[in-house]
Amino acid sequence: MQLARLNDRFCRISAGLATGFCLAIITSLPVLAQSAGQYQRDVNNDVAATPPQDFPWTDDEPAAPRLPPRPSISGFTTMAYHPDTASVWTTAGHRTLEAAKQQALSGCNFATGGGCIIVAAIEGLGRISVTEDAMGQFWVKGAVGDEMLTPVDPSLQHCIDNSFGCKFLGSHGSGNIYLDENPGADQTENFFPKGKLNWNLWAIVAQPLTTAGTIAYPGRSWLISGKKGSAAARRDVLGRCEAESGSPCAVTAYAVYDTEVLTNETGTANGLLVHYEDASGQSRWTSAVGEGTAKRKRKKELQADPVTVQDRLRALCPPSRPCKLLATYDASTPRLQEITAANPL
Repeated sequence: MQLARLNDRFCRISAGLATGFCLAIITSLPVLAQSAGQYQRDVNNDVAATPPQDFPWTDDEPAAPRLPPRPSISGFTTMAYHPDTASVWTTAGHRTLEAAKQQALSGCNFATGGGCIIVAAIEGLGRISVTEDAMGQFWVKGAVGDEMLTPVDPSLQHCIDNSFGCKFLGSHGSGNIYLDENPGADQTENFFPKGKLNWNLWAIVAQPLTTAGTIAYPGRSWLISGKKGSAAARRDVLGRCEAESGSPCAVTAYAVYDTEVLTNETGTANGLLVHYEDASGQSRWTSAVGEGTAKRKRKKELQADPVTVQDRLRALCPPSRPCKLLATYDASTPRLQEITAANPL
């Protein structure tokens, strides 16, 4: 069950979330990013409504009388996220939205030292879903009503629209508040990471903009990598880009070194920034995963997705308009410098 494995992932770890960092830069948010711990139960599977399947009922083995369902209402569920750990903190079964938010944020900020945000919240019948991309970042979406009936899970679609190598992991429901319990009883459930958190390393590309918001100098880019803290990495690369180009700058690509998506024996990092030239000669950037990366067993199915450098370029460039690979930059190597199409590192 994906939800069971997801809580183990909380030990490491990322509107909706993908990498929490994406929201801060150019897209609506990752959880992020995903980023979660092992869920103790599949809240979408109503086991109590399923008859026992061990042996069929017979005339001489009458069914036990069914007890009436306990009166209950759906509670509030929220999910907090820290983009630099790609972790999420979920709490369910609250009587108020504010209480749910405070519980999730308190758990997240206590574990990380601060910097957490709420990335999804639902009231009543609904679910919060989590999808992971090829770089180990979580993408989160809350869904209620008809939103839960879409053919593609909202978090999976959110990841597909903004990232690559996406795999749906699981979802959390609202949790029940049983009305026949003592009104003062705590019926909430927390699903928080356990153990030591791993912190991501970031690689970010910034490019100068014109007053119209287009790329001012397509051949010039500024790259930072091997940096802990997405906010600090973003600030440093934008500052260098603006100081040296004399123009306002924007982030145009990023990659993540996820310390749980392990490297192979030669040290190839998983997150890569890919610098390429399109058929019209324009310098462009995208993200990929190193071909030598050793993935966890549960991520084998991602191999069919466009995750390697050549896969990503084939997806972006049709055969009639091929692209030229200029260079790749792993996310774990520390650097902060200008990159040009004529003189890549």
